[in-house]
Amino acid sequence: MAEHRLFVYGSLKRDGRHHDHMGGARFVAEAETIDGHVLVAQGDYPALGRGEGRVRGELFLVSDALLAELDLFEDCPRLYRRAEITLSDGSRALAYWRPEDC
Repeated sequence: MAEHRLFVYGSLKRDGRHHDHMGGARFVAEAETIDGHVLVAQGDYPALGRGEGRVRGELFLVSDALLAELDLFEDCPRLYRRAEITLSDGSRALAYWRPEDC
């Protein structure tokens, strides 16, 4: 079973209201994106978008099965799209983006 690096920035973070959906995920570290990313409002939820700035969040390791569950929870690909992002340390991770920005 593969593990995936997932960058989260909103309600899935450890102190977020929907962190319970991260069952089985392993916290790796606090993380930050490279320049060129902002949080934008998408209805009542934050979404990762392109813009001037950086986004702080958390990095987790998640299984294939959990990633599939999170895709359902995030209504991916309709409400969010899952795509790679570059973090400030130069590493890459998956993240849920506003569809028009990925």
